[in-house]
Amino acid sequence: MLICHADKDPNTLPAGFFVHTGNRTERLAAALCEELETPPLHPLSPEIILVQSRGMERWLSLRIADHLGIAGNLRFPFPNTFVEELAADVLPAPESATLFERRLLTWRILKILPEYLDPNHAEAAAFADIRHYARGGAGAKKLWQLAGRTADLFDQYQVFRPQWIMDWESDARSDGWQSILWKRLSREADGDHRTARGRKLIKRLETIVPDDPSFSRLPERISVFGISTLPAFFLDLFHALARHAGVHLYLLNPRADFWGDLPSRRERRRLIRSADARGIPEKDLHLGRENPLLTSLGMVGRDFFDMLLEYDPRETALFAPPDESTLLGRIQSDIFHRRRVSGHSAPGLPDETAAPAPRSGPVPTDPADRSLRIVSCHGPMREAEVLHDFLLSLFDERPDLNPGDVLVMTPDIESFAPYLQAVFDRDGRIPHTITDRSADIRPPLADALLRLLELSGGRFGRAEVTDLLELPALAAAFDLGEEELSTVRRWITDTRIRWGMDAGDRLRMGLPPESAHTWRAGLDRLLLGFAFPAGEVLFQETAPLDAAEGMEAELIGRFADAVDRLHRCAAAVSTPRSLSAWADLLEEMADDLSCPAGPDDAGREALAGALARLRDWEDRSGFAAPLDADIIHAVLSPLLSEDAVNAGFITGRLTCCAMLPMRSIPFPVICLLGMDGNAYPRRHAVPGFDLMAARPRRGDRSRRNDDRYLFLETLLSARDRLYISYTGQNIHDNSPIPPSVVVSELMDYIDRTAAPPDEGQTDGRNARVRPSEQIFVRHRLQGFHPAYFLPGGSLKSFRGDYFAAARLLHERQAGRMPDPPPPFVSSSPPASGHGNPETGDTTDTAGPRTIFLEDMERFLRHPARFFLEQGPGIRFEKPDGPPGDREPFSLDPLDTWRLGDALVRSLLASDFTEERAEAIQSFRFRYHRAAGDLPHGGAARCEWDILCGGAGELVGTVLREPGDFPPPVSADISLSLDGFHLQGTVSGIRNNRLVRCRFATIKGKDLISAWLGHLALCAAARPDYAGALVAGKISARPGIKKLPPVPVNEAKSYLTTLAALFEQGPRRPVPLFPETCLAYAEARFLKEKPASEALPAARSVWDGGWKKDGESAEVHNFRCFGESDPLGDEFLALCEAVYRPLCQCLTAGEAS
Repeated sequence: MLICHADKDPNTLPAGFFVHTGNRTERLAAALCEELETPPLHPLSPEIILVQSRGMERWLSLRIADHLGIAGNLRFPFPNTFVEELAADVLPAPESATLFERRLLTWRILKILPEYLDPNHAEAAAFADIRHYARGGAGAKKLWQLAGRTADLFDQYQVFRPQWIMDWESDARSDGWQSILWKRLSREADGDHRTARGRKLIKRLETIVPDDPSFSRLPERISVFGISTLPAFFLDLFHALARHAGVHLYLLNPRADFWGDLPSRRERRRLIRSADARGIPEKDLHLGRENPLLTSLGMVGRDFFDMLLEYDPRETALFAPPDESTLLGRIQSDIFHRRRVSGHSAPGLPDETAAPAPRSGPVPTDPADRSLRIVSCHGPMREAEVLHDFLLSLFDERPDLNPGDVLVMTPDIESFAPYLQAVFDRDGRIPHTITDRSADIRPPLADALLRLLELSGGRFGRAEVTDLLELPALAAAFDLGEEELSTVRRWITDTRIRWGMDAGDRLRMGLPPESAHTWRAGLDRLLLGFAFPAGEVLFQETAPLDAAEGMEAELIGRFADAVDRLHRCAAAVSTPRSLSAWADLLEEMADDLSCPAGPDDAGREALAGALARLRDWEDRSGFAAPLDADIIHAVLSPLLSEDAVNAGFITGRLTCCAMLPMRSIPFPVICLLGMDGNAYPRRHAVPGFDLMAARPRRGDRSRRNDDRYLFLETLLSARDRLYISYTGQNIHDNSPIPPSVVVSELMDYIDRTAAPPDEGQTDGRNARVRPSEQIFVRHRLQGFHPAYFLPGGSLKSFRGDYFAAARLLHERQAGRMPDPPPPFVSSSPPASGHGNPETGDTTDTAGPRTIFLEDMERFLRHPARFFLEQGPGIRFEKPDGPPGDREPFSLDPLDTWRLGDALVRSLLASDFTEERAEAIQSFRFRYHRAAGDLPHGGAARCEWDILCGGAGELVGTVLREPGDFPPPVSADISLSLDGFHLQGTVSGIRNNRLVRCRFATIKGKDLISAWLGHLALCAAARPDYAGALVAGKISARPGIKKLPPVPVNEAKSYLTTLAALFEQGPRRPVPLFPETCLAYAEARFLKEKPASEALPAARSVWDGGWKKDGESAEVHNFRCFGESDPLGDEFLALCEAVYRPLCQCLTAGEAS
């Protein structure tokens, strides 16, 4: 019910149909407030104000509160809601009336549509096109989509073509399958649809008398505010209601005189062509010349005001001529005064709104006029950054402005919201709120269930499951915090899970029942890893993974339970069900997942309401056929989002929202973003069976025309500034991109009505400067371009980090290299005292210092990494790429090396025999297949055979050396050096030889590691030690580098040099790079080239080349040395001290 009061006095407030028009929304709001000062007779009767957006409701409530001191007992229904409530108050409400609600109508159509698709149906011929459309895959979803579009059209027909509806029912008109469907739907509902009920309501209002019991339930007064257009049905209803109540329409009108007969440009051309065909001169048509902006953009308002005159309302003019002191004001004044492009006004204006004296010509633009700005950027991110700088500059220029005085609108708020958040949240200097979003404001519980529906028919892949576990609702349900989720992600990677719960999942998808890379295989590995000791073992063809540490064992159980429950949900949603069965299942899923939701939780309430609607639709439509999960997802998604879409409008902060029709709210500053040529006016795909589109009439709704009129209203609603930006330059090649057609029309209008500040002004090509160029700003690709920080420049930026970068660029462009930024690490010379003169170390200590062999090896293999980890404690973890869902079909190079290296180590780790080698290869094949390292099926055997061949060649190269190869042993080392004590363990000694084998090309770090172990064994004077072998690929073929024994004293001397160098490792970055040093040493010491020729060889390895990163690009080296050149004198001295002895030993080994 609208109101609850009895014995309504018909003379409380004056009845009638009143229309208040004005070109300022503020004046319309003031008139409404003055009207509200006269209260209704009954103090508890609410004031009813019809609006078309919650933003207008919010703005109007604030205006009423400012004027009256309070805004209470107000209701702001939408027009459709008001009509439904009014009908419920004065008409009987049969159950069938609600059967024509748009969403319910979809299910009613879907219920009866399959009957007509039967070729044997009597009226099947009319549905031949529909039957052809429904063929093939996804037929159920196609029919649901068709039913939804048809329900939308039937809903529009009832409002915009009511006579068609009545003609269909009386068989006075036939429109193929649509008329057949409608008659069937109408018969099932006893013909009590919206059109029929609307006519009954209007007739009832026209005949109702004060003695009627329903009369007391009529409102005393209603106000319609800020609605740009209404169908004729609503005007008929308001006109009938005006017999008994005051009906006030407050409408924004761009001009004061009648303009309902104003032809658009297209209509004008059509009239001229028609007259020309009949021999009528154009001048005899008396078309005149009109303001082109109003002609192009105002068609929606023109049709509405023309239609409104047919009801003979009582009109009140609330117009005020716009101020013409600014360019924006002159454009608004030209529209208001019906001023033509030439500068003259059209005749016939009322005296109180008479136009000023005609202009003698175009008005020169003022360079200081900033009322209108059109900005071209390189994409939405730059648009957000430029807007932020513009607003900061504006607030600095206008201290009287605050963020609440600014409205930012964009055609696609969902796309722009992340960019706006990223820019405005960065420093927090401008408080803001983003509204009109849907997906991101969905309650967590609802979002979780919708995401679970997406599992239907999927592969249950690792990315899907990981994303689900990270949802707030499900993470809380499974008691997974951020640290636990990080551990779970590591486990998923280590177990090589890809997709599918188990082998049965793959079999159901028509694939071989392979269990590798499934969730079950990964979970089994984790659970067995907790039960088995660490090591490479197999249990029933499962490779346990020892991944749990400490209290993480309990987490494995929670993780396994979460995956099992998610898989049960995935299996459940993969089965088609009826609407009510889906509602029951989703409730069970919410309970089973134990999503945290109390009795007052908004998410639980939203879900309960949406599921109740599913059951209600099935009950009232009779549609009980099974539906797939993707249809239910599409149905539920808007239901679970629609309640919060308009939250946060006008909160005293900067408001960012979508450009929606009928949102003509005035603001001092209005900013439009994303006004691209392909984004606005927005395109709306019209189905080919839309009868209204095939036979349009004046007053029909058009998304494109609505957007054009919205732009006109926005142009009129900006009080001080209008800022428009669009993507006008290609981010790749800087080529120009045209803006929205409405922006182009505005710029063309400015060029035709304004003049440059200097009439003779030209650009660099001696062409006349267009006036629109005075308001147009083309921004740079990057915000740190020096142009933003030049004194007196037109471009501005408030970013401090951009200023630092711009200063550097400016200095470089000017040829003045600024001081380099401080290095990431600053090295200080070591303390004076005892040390090695060749390396520059002069460290002095009180006694021998213990050095562990393992630490020295880590240092020599990567000095920069050793420094960062041991010195400042910095570790650069290599980020994992996005988790893939595809199992391996072949081995990538990294896996080839990893598996081949492990195979070689296993073959060399025991007493080698052919039988033992075959057993090792067989075991490792089974182990790696169980661990998910190998592809599926026969591909695994092919890849493994190739690996075994390469490993066999390498091992055979080692075995061809003279002597036996018993199992390897280790040697403990404890050496006293000059000021140092070296201790550790050297492993891999076979037959008195140190054997290092690498299933890849031998690199510098391999040689330096072997060299260190070799020196330690030589210095320890191990009896019968015969030297070291380094096996690997040399020039793409297996080979061996030999290191013969070194005299004890020489070995100790070399080790002392390395120990002194090691002492510097934690203190500063030592410019020792294994690969670069080896390249220099090979050229300098092996090939005996001079240093001037050897250094380029080292530099090529350091710098890299085509498609190959150099050693300088490695993250630790880059952080320590940056863009500096470390290949200087110290580098040469280190190569001399460290790598010359190594090369001499290698030379001796080749000679032997």
